Amino acid sequence: MSQTPSDFRALRRVFEMAEGLAADTSREAHEARLRQYRFVVEAARRSSPPEAPAADASAAPVTSPAPALTEGEGVAPAAAPGAAGDDLAPQPAAGAGDEPLEAAVAEARRLAVEALQVGEAQPSATHRRVARLATGFAIVFAVLVFVGPLLLSVFEPVDLAKGKPWRASSSMFTCHPESIECGGARTTILFHTQEDNEPWFLIDLGAPTTFRSATVVNRRDDGRDRAVPLVLEVSDDEQTWREVSRRVEVFKVWQPRFEPVTARFVRVRVARRSYLHLEAVRVHP
Repeated sequence: MSQTPSDFRALRRVFEMAEGLAADTSREAHEARLRQYRFVVEAARRSSPPEAPAADASAAPVTSPAPALTEGEGVAPAAAPGAAGDDLAPQPAAGAGDEPLEAAVAEARRLAVEALQVGEAQPSATHRRVARLATGFAIVFAVLVFVGPLLLSVFEPVDLAKGKPWRASSSMFTCHPESIECGGARTTILFHTQEDNEPWFLIDLGAPTTFRSATVVNRRDDGRDRAVPLVLEVSDDEQTWREVSRRVEVFKVWQPRFEPVTARFVRVRVARRSYLHLEAVRVHP
């Protein structure tokens, strides 16, 4: 059997497809190229002009036979065949005149098999995207869990009232916010007054201190309406009080801002008969 230029054009296409297999990133693309590869190889082995299948519109045009080419004119040298038992392994040569063609076919088959094996071991593009998203989520989660509290502590406003002595107008229960308990209820309130006429909560800053804002955290589990209308006021002697802000709407967290004031005592007071129970009162410079 002799080789024609169309045979070698087909073989060139085989090598291009084999190289393309190694460059592909998905199993589907490998399988598509493998189908083209098998068709062209079998056409070349039969020494008949290959006719591309419907899915391969780019097949090289067929020309009339021409004088045979030799191995020195561009045919790849022989190489080790594919793995034993693989359906892509080369068939035995038909005769001495077929050796250049058989060697090229064997090399192309080997390249295709190796490329396909590499492709099977590589994750698909979708899998890589999912892996990147999962990695990103894990990083964000780690930042929120481990770094978030540190960042909050850095950017959280200074609390001038932290650790300062405080007292309330009366006490119905002894509260333990660190244990989430007060009067047998699961709650994080700091105190709980009796039903008083204008109940209040007072903080002693220890010395005249200048501040311009505050944060009042209402009880979140029950009875928010008991804390309004709420008056924020200051004093230097606990006798004369000056109102600096007032809240009349029910709230979860109230953050009043006002012109800078200097005082030793800070008090929140309900301007009616009620109970008062809050989770926190903070004072900021």
